[in-house]
Amino acid sequence: SFLASTGSLLGVRETRRVLGDYYLTAVDYLARQSFPDEICRNAYGIDVHSKKAMQEFTSQTIEKIKEAIDAGTQDYGPGESFGVPYRCLTPKDLRNVLVAGRCISTDRQANGSIRIMACCLNTGEAAGMAAAMASASDCDVHSVDTIQLREGLQQHGAYLPDVADSQ
Repeated sequence: SFLASTGSLLGVRETRRVLGDYYLTAVDYLARQSFPDEICRNAYGIDVHSKKAMQEFTSQTIEKIKEAIDAGTQDYGPGESFGVPYRCLTPKDLRNVLVAGRCISTDRQANGSIRIMACCLNTGEAAGMAAAMASASDCDVHSVDTIQLREGLQQHGAYLPDVADSQ
């Protein structure tokens, strides 16, 4: 492989995202959502720098989300966080491909939280471990045993609540 080009501007905050088997949203963020297949926890605030983001909301959007986005961020209290499910890393209808970092399956508002370096590192570690597991068991990445994946991540120091606590 070779490097064809690099970004022409520094500080690009948003790029394209892949539609995955799960689409993480600002509603998940505000609900401090947990998932049985979560591969990391995140607590960074929603950080979207444009009022244009408000135009993406549908008529069913709850007022609390509008207020959070208007404020630019919705910080969590001590000990609060939300989960990022493995299914955000598995592109819909695409075999044996994983994504990690800021291109995982999220809406713009949730991406304003997960695109930070710590969460990108965590999704990258999970994608790497899942790829190794899929390769070792000769299965598609969509079939990776997420219980084993979570156990492997925990063995390497990841903070993940027990699956029973996530449901």
